[in-house]
Amino acid sequence: MNLKTIAIFALVLIVVAAGVGYGAYTYGAKAGEQRAAAARTTFFQERAGAMAGATTPGAAAGLGQGAGAGRGAAAINPDNFANGQVKSVSGNVIELSTAREVLKIKVSDKTQIQKTVSGAVSDLQVGERITVQGVRAVDGSLDAQSIQIGVARMFGGAGGQ
Repeated sequence: MNLKTIAIFALVLIVVAAGVGYGAYTYGAKAGEQRAAAARTTFFQERAGAMAGATTPGAAAGLGQGAGAGRGAAAINPDNFANGQVKSVSGNVIELSTAREVLKIKVSDKTQIQKTVSGAVSDLQVGERITVQGVRAVDGSLDAQSIQIGVARMFGGAGGQ
């Protein structure tokens, strides 16, 4: 073999090796992306199932029933949660400033208000951070089922600040 043939053979070998390396890299990257997407989907499905199955205060945050509770249940509605700063308290109506809106919170005698110990409407102070769970009324207000006082952001972007 002469030098020219060896150089051409080496060049072809380098090009083939680079092509195989690039193909393997691309295949591995796509496979990794697919596995990450599948893991992400599974995580959020299990998280939504656990939050939808929550029946005790704090369980929606994974505090009461553990991961996977309520699997197969419908996903939660983030509009039924609010997190923000108390702007005013007038009788049984709280004005809550969230990242998206100023929201009227209606408190009833069935509303559970919690802090380290059970609380009452009179425990709510202007400027205090609270997390509210309830049902949206037709007028856009939230009929509170539970209020947690002094709770940092619990539900990600769901109406929180």
